[in-house]
Amino acid sequence: MADWSVQYFGKQAITGVEIVKNKTPDLREAVIQACKDIRKSKSDHINMKLSMNQEALVGLPEEGGAPLYQPVGKIVYILSYADQSFVKKSHMFSFVSSDEDSTTGDSWSTYTCYMFKCKNDSDIKNIEFAAQHTMMQFKGRGRPVMSINEMNDVSEIDSAVAWWNACKIERYQLNVNSKTKVVTGVLKFQCNTDADQTISKIVRITSDICGAELVQLLADKFNLTDINHIEWAVFVIKKTGEPGILDEEENPIVNALQWKDPSEGEFMLKKLPKGLQRVAPEAVVKSSVQPSSHSVRALGPVLPYSPEQEDLLLSVMIKRQSGSSLGFKLTPSYLLQMCIAYCVVHQTDRDTRRLVNKISESIVKMIDDNLTEAEILLFWTCNTLKLIKCFGLQQDLYDIYCETARSELEGGVELALKSLLMFKEDPSTLPAPLSKEKWSTVPELRQVITNYCDGLEASMTKENLQDVVDRITAAMPTPQRTPRPKNASRDLGGAPPKLQLDDDPNTSTLVDGEDGNEELESPLPAERPGIDPLPEEWEELVDQETKHRFFANHITRQTSWTDPRDKLITVTLSKGSTGLGLGISGAKRTWDDRLILGIFVSSLVPNSAAAMEGTLREGDEILEVNGHSLIGVSREGAIDFLKQVKGGDSVVLLVSQEPETWTNPANEKAALRHTAL
Repeated sequence: MADWSVQYFGKQAITGVEIVKNKTPDLREAVIQACKDIRKSKSDHINMKLSMNQEALVGLPEEGGAPLYQPVGKIVYILSYADQSFVKKSHMFSFVSSDEDSTTGDSWSTYTCYMFKCKNDSDIKNIEFAAQHTMMQFKGRGRPVMSINEMNDVSEIDSAVAWWNACKIERYQLNVNSKTKVVTGVLKFQCNTDADQTISKIVRITSDICGAELVQLLADKFNLTDINHIEWAVFVIKKTGEPGILDEEENPIVNALQWKDPSEGEFMLKKLPKGLQRVAPEAVVKSSVQPSSHSVRALGPVLPYSPEQEDLLLSVMIKRQSGSSLGFKLTPSYLLQMCIAYCVVHQTDRDTRRLVNKISESIVKMIDDNLTEAEILLFWTCNTLKLIKCFGLQQDLYDIYCETARSELEGGVELALKSLLMFKEDPSTLPAPLSKEKWSTVPELRQVITNYCDGLEASMTKENLQDVVDRITAAMPTPQRTPRPKNASRDLGGAPPKLQLDDDPNTSTLVDGEDGNEELESPLPAERPGIDPLPEEWEELVDQETKHRFFANHITRQTSWTDPRDKLITVTLSKGSTGLGLGISGAKRTWDDRLILGIFVSSLVPNSAAAMEGTLREGDEILEVNGHSLIGVSREGAIDFLKQVKGGDSVVLLVSQEPETWTNPANEKAALRHTAL
């Protein structure tokens, strides 16, 4: 596949144009004006390698950065011309495309113009010819004339999928299994809840799921745990306004491949009008309400946690990890495996399915949000492969994985691998484990990363594992224990068992107290001993976007990121040859056994700038650095920010500090316990 060296000048929305479907528009004047506007914006020019394949025009930045991927089916106009306004004649290439989620030729359609500068007249002619030829191939292929369920030859299904992929960015592309003829990919789904709120999510599905199984999958994706599935159905929402509902045997992918344009609609999980039901009760998945009866030993140690803290726990383990500060690079996957093991033993299959679904969504989003960060892509590819491997350790868990998260996690790995492949153009941008090996294709890259992951796993020792357990359990709140009858099954819930590591670092034994009965924890006090209670007009809440706690005054309508009983102080430090001497943590365990997120002082290096200044204490929360807020910033982000302070420069910290008065020193120690997650 030939490529050409170009300079990418930028893009500009085009308005006021009318495009008719299946007719070539004349947009020359609009494109010329858009290119002038792009030049006036004086945006950075990016050197790229431009190429064409049967599905897209692809621009790969020569110095790293996000690639340009334009589906050929969305391109509506191409223009090449000589621009005399430069110092010397320049050869320009532009194209206009309909935007993502926008159809072509409708009154609501939106369009964007992209501008490139080519090296010479020969290149511009070759690029224009390749683009025009590929567009003609796409139009000649046309959309599928029948449902893929009616296609007998896999080549016909391949052609239908190729038509779809030529109109979609990489994230929404479909894949065909040549043996099973099953199509896999992601589609955009909405959910209309009882609260009349509409939520959107990207869901990976297969072309063989429908009816009750489809509703169950989407209910899990949208965390709808208490609904009557027979009262819900999947609707087709077209941009033309025409509603529709999927039949019991109809699949979203099969339905979408028969649209006139891949961007003309979406799907919505919605409750049926009162009095209507979708299917008989027998069709609902029975295992979703049955207690789990799995053995946990094959899964290794369990990590007891409170169900109320599940979202916060996953945020700490996934959203706040990049791998840069972790000694053992598979820490997240081991921790997640321990949580899954605990859920398998102490909760229902539905709870396990929900947890696995949340984990897969969070990991795939982490990958999707970091497609230009090679180190993070490698880190999460390794941890995802390790996690996928753990699902195969226990048959019932493997079945849940296949139903709930297999296609999504495998798709996330595939996306990460394809993104890492683009860094091959500049070996200096590759992480060390990849730059040392020979590979050029996605399968070869996957094998290299698998070998690297196996090496990491082989280095795991009992001490490593115990350290992983200690670090997370020190930060997490202890679930409240309740009595359990002597003869009750452990699978029916109750208190989390103690963890005792065996000689094999990958296994554990669950043990009760010495007398055979589990101990009961005494209730926590209502307020911090020795500290004034929170005034009645104040309430502690959690911001759903940053997961950071905040306080609201119901009388004055005032809100604050800090506890009104704490004091705000400003600390000025000068960065010396040994740094600031400040250890920071991304989470803190409070006096009442709750985990709160933020940037906290976890240690002070003796004789350092922070220690000599004398104001800071372990447990203080750093709210700002030189006026820049750290609310919602991860630990790694805070570290990177502090590293930007040069030696000899001063840094001003805005800090929230708890009162020093405590009745019991033991409570002080508990309140200041941290984790370096």
